[in-house]
Amino acid sequence: MSKSILSINEGLTYEYVIHGSVTIVIALLLLLVSPILTFVFLIVGILLLTISTGIDIDFNNQKLRKFKSIPFLKFGQWIDLKKIILIELKYNSNTAKINGPGMSSIGLGVILPNAGGTLKTFDLIFHDDVGIETIINQFIKASQATKTLKVLSQISHLKIINHFEEMLMESKKDRRR
Repeated sequence: MSKSILSINEGLTYEYVIHGSVTIVIALLLLLVSPILTFVFLIVGILLLTISTGIDIDFNNQKLRKFKSIPFLKFGQWIDLKKIILIELKYNSNTAKINGPGMSSIGLGVILPNAGGTLKTFDLIFHDDVGIETIINQFIKASQATKTLKVLSQISHLKIINHFEEMLMESKKDRRR
């Protein structure tokens, strides 16, 4: 019996860019001490830079996992979809002004203003049979979120609510008026 696992790859996370870069710098410093340690640190640094994320859906066993992967290896905890009764996709927009020690303390606030930023995510939320709500993933791209939702809708017992699509439909209605 073959496994029927569908992978939806989100791509590189860039979560560990600083860790990977620092590890590579340490590897270069270790070049003076030990070629073996240099090689080990260099490999670890490169692997940290190549971490990607995604979602695996196992249709045969009705399980899902959010994974992180490096080349040739995936890791992440499987969630039993048999206990999930409702899946929601919600749009989330958070705006924040980033306050850091650099700009205002040295007087460059006027030259380099801190406008802050907006983080927009598409949250995949699972509700289990005892009423516990869990955010499984926060997609950055709407296309990845809707693709995942469409794939999950193939599992018959799951109720799917796409709040993002409803929001878009409402927005289109308002524009036509």
